[in-house]
Amino acid sequence: MTAPRTSIDHAVALLFQAIAASAQGDRMAVAVARGELVAIAAETEGFEAKLTTATVDQLVAWKTLPTASRSEIEQAIRIDVRRHVTSSIFLAALPPWRHA
Repeated sequence: MTAPRTSIDHAVALLFQAIAASAQGDRMAVAVARGELVAIAAETEGFEAKLTTATVDQLVAWKTLPTASRSEIEQAIRIDVRRHVTSSIFLAALPPWRHA
């Protein structure tokens, strides 16, 4: 299964929301964005790579980081994707505690 382009575009917007909300300390907004990202990831094969590529493409197109190389932007976005998507998928797969 592959996600339509609109799903990836929506995921890019969600990643930006998660990054901005995290910087502002808005935990609820981060949780909501991460939840939606995990839901899209569950339906999309190779989601993390596609999200990273689409996000980097968007930042390069906007010319928001004129002094950064594409590889530098990609490395930074990979960290954010890992933080907001990959770790959330990992945590969702863990069994709940029995006697917390």
